[in-house]
Amino acid sequence: MAAKRKKGGIGEAPNLDLLPVMALMTVLIPILLSMASFQKLAVVEINMPERSMMDAGSPPPEVDDQALNLSVAVGKDYLEIWARGGSLPKIFADEIIEYRCQTGDNFRYHPRYQMRYINQEASTGGHKWVQDKSFSGGPAACLDGTPIPETYAKGEKRVAQIEAILMVARSTEGANSEEEVFGDYNRLLRSVYNSSDSAYVDGNLEFFTSLSQIKVGMNVQTLRENSVRKIGSATAANTDDIHSVYEDWRSAYDMLAKELSGIHNRFVEMPDAENIIVFAGDEIPFDKIIQVMDAARESGFANIQLAKLGG
Repeated sequence: MAAKRKKGGIGEAPNLDLLPVMALMTVLIPILLSMASFQKLAVVEINMPERSMMDAGSPPPEVDDQALNLSVAVGKDYLEIWARGGSLPKIFADEIIEYRCQTGDNFRYHPRYQMRYINQEASTGGHKWVQDKSFSGGPAACLDGTPIPETYAKGEKRVAQIEAILMVARSTEGANSEEEVFGDYNRLLRSVYNSSDSAYVDGNLEFFTSLSQIKVGMNVQTLRENSVRKIGSATAANTDDIHSVYEDWRSAYDMLAKELSGIHNRFVEMPDAENIIVFAGDEIPFDKIIQVMDAARESGFANIQLAKLGG
């Protein structure tokens, strides 16, 4: 039956149910806010000064005493800190690539020496990387012998994925040239890490270099602030289980974080003490840039800009 109408032909106003619309907006608003961009990444072109072009007889350029002007250069085999017109010694490093093959094999490959390493304690969740003596050298290959191409053609199935690109720090002590630094395998540095992959340091922020230096009951810390903890026989509050501590190659990013922490603490009164620029060329993998940015953030630099090296 047709709805009854009031006198004058004007019908009764319908009773609208707004609850479904309100429920929809309750879901949409948080989603839209989460997708919004609140901070833009600044990109600037930078040309670093060439030391070889400096004239020893000319006066040095004026330095802005009110600014730190801190930046980090990311190279294929080095990291370098620049500040106030000068630079610290380079942190030299070797790339070691960690692969995971389609068969599930996980290993590390050292391109400079064409060596392969396997984790003897992988089945128990431990870390003990040793040289794979069955690998005779040459390009990277999975444990079943399948070669890993450096590049893939469009649509070609990948036989392995890169899990990480490690930057293993090298010692420069006693070396007179970069050739000497990279010419000796024994210059690869070692450090002690905990289960969260943080390097241990002593009270003077010096790295522990061997697992034999870590004893139950001793106090250790990491490069993070307020990170002092004890070494125990089991994990507890402010205590690390000695069974989860392991020795590995020292990361160049950890050495960078140590240097940046010292700079931040020393120049904390500077107006730009929270600022740092990370720059690299187009050939540098973005994974390296992210690692450097993480090291800078952990060292107290809240404002990080990404820059491209021009020229």
